[in-house]
Amino acid sequence: TLQLDQQERWICNGETIWRIDDTKQEVEIFPLPEEARGKNIIDGPLPFLFGLPPEKAKLRFEFELKRETANEVWLRIRPRLSHDAQNWSVAEVMLMKDKNYLPSAVKLIDPAGNEETVYAFERDKLKIGPQRGLLPVPWGRKDPFDPDIPRGYKVTQHRLEQPLPQGPPTTLPSFIGLHGTRALNVLKELDCQVTFEAGEVAPDEKLVHTVYRQQPAARTPLQKGLPVLLTYYVAPPAPQPQAEQRPPQPAADSEAAAAPRQDAPVEVPDLRRLHWRRAKTELDRAGFNVQWVEGPVTTRAELTNTVYNQEPAAGTNLKPGELVKVIVYVEPKTAANQQ
Repeated sequence: TLQLDQQERWICNGETIWRIDDTKQEVEIFPLPEEARGKNIIDGPLPFLFGLPPEKAKLRFEFELKRETANEVWLRIRPRLSHDAQNWSVAEVMLMKDKNYLPSAVKLIDPAGNEETVYAFERDKLKIGPQRGLLPVPWGRKDPFDPDIPRGYKVTQHRLEQPLPQGPPTTLPSFIGLHGTRALNVLKELDCQVTFEAGEVAPDEKLVHTVYRQQPAARTPLQKGLPVLLTYYVAPPAPQPQAEQRPPQPAADSEAAAAPRQDAPVEVPDLRRLHWRRAKTELDRAGFNVQWVEGPVTTRAELTNTVYNQEPAAGTNLKPGELVKVIVYVEPKTAANQQ
């Protein structure tokens, strides 16, 4: 179902957010809590609108360059931390190639993968003002960062409220960004069955043993004994000692050594996120035998028939002819695709 929302203006002065609907002549004013003001505003649910330092962006998100033109850059972004994963599972951001790289559109997919919300911004109306506090406000004068509200508009002033105490959760929370031990303790309290699997090498040592993928997704209805699979970042392999240097061999021996041995170990390639046909090509080239296994069900079309995991892991040395097990994402079973 595709539904057009009303046009809005969003204005933020670092302490307050105004949502102005000129069609309905309505204004909503949302004060920001103290911990979300100033530089901390980038920790909110839409950091793409407020700027984010590169080093913090890499720790918080997984980036993929989807497309680039002369004027725009498309990024596909996945959250690494739980407080982002509770709001969305995938974001696609279109940035304008100017000095500020402001977004012209943001698409958010909800944690269950069933709903998409798209925000589009008019290029000439998306602006960044100077930092608050650089211009003093004379006594009795209006703050120049506050918008002018036309007469006749209905104004709703929201207040900061203390969150109400929550009861036991009814849906599965997000564990993305949690340390594996913490996630295990929470799942035990929820009476779920937990399975861990080693995943990719951590992009930063602070993320070792941190969960970055879960199956089923957050907000799945909780039930006793629910099986939950958590994938965590692993530490990079220890550096190998340098090989002992040997004197050069005679010419005859060198020619023999140049010929590859048929039983020499071969490194297993990284197959994750590859389509199964591409994965098969890589394994055939290396001379491995393949066992295909149906993996978790996905509702994301781009993951259907792609590799979810592999055994043994990428980088393992096997001899040609040895077996590599490949686990592939599958789409939900329906009457249309049963065959």
